[in-house]
Order: sequence, then C-alpha cells, then structure tokens
Amino acid sequence: MRLISQDGYSDFQYENTMLEVGCIDAYKYKPEGYPIFATFHNQTISIAHYSSLEKCLKVMEMVRSAYTGSSLTVFKDYSMEETKEFMEVMKKSNAVILESGNKQPEFHHCVVNTVFQFPQDEDVTI
Repeated sequence: MRLISQDGYSDFQYENTMLEVGCIDAYKYKPEGYPIFATFHNQTISIAHYSSLEKCLKVMEMVRSAYTGSSLTVFKDYSMEETKEFMEVMKKSNAVILESGNKQPEFHHCVVNTVFQFPQDEDVTI
C-alpha cells in the first residue's frame, strides 16, 4: 500500500514504514496539536498534523483498515457469471491477481493497489 502525506508532497510504502503519533520532542516541528511521523530508511518526517490526539488515533486506525482491506481471496467457478464480472472489476482496479493451480485455477487472490492519503484535520470526525 502507498501512503501519501497530508500535504501530498511525500509518497512512501506502508510495508517498510513505521508510523507513530508525535512525542514531546516532536513539538519542535509544530508547537500545537499532534503530528504523525513516518520513519523509513532511518529518516523520520512529519507526514500529518491533527488538532487532537483522538483525531490522530482515528487516522491511524483508518490506515490500518485501508491496509487490511486491500487483499481478498475469491474462490473461482468459471460457470458463475458473477465471478467473471468480479474478476473484470478487479483487473480494472489494478489489482494484482495471483492464481492457484495449473490449468484450471481453483481461486484468485487479489491484492488491490491501495493508496491512502492522510486526510486534513477538518475532514476527520470523531
């Protein structure tokens, strides 16, 4: 999954990134509110900033939900028209489709290429 910073200037891979809500040392970046930091390749940057700790925690949960919801397994039955239609939708959404079996796969495992941009403070409701 790709993460996009709140301002849109940073783009990085979630799987290789540690996210954390800012600590006391973090307030040198912005004196008010709560920042979220991303650490990757031994570099730490502020990627989002929220007016309350509750908003920060909600956004962190949104990131986890987006990540865990980006993969699914579909058991395939070529005789079902719905399965064919579903697989076409997955292909159009740039899903990575892994098949089991040799000639007649028994299922598809779809990994949707998810992009999550940190929302603006005013767009997060608690």
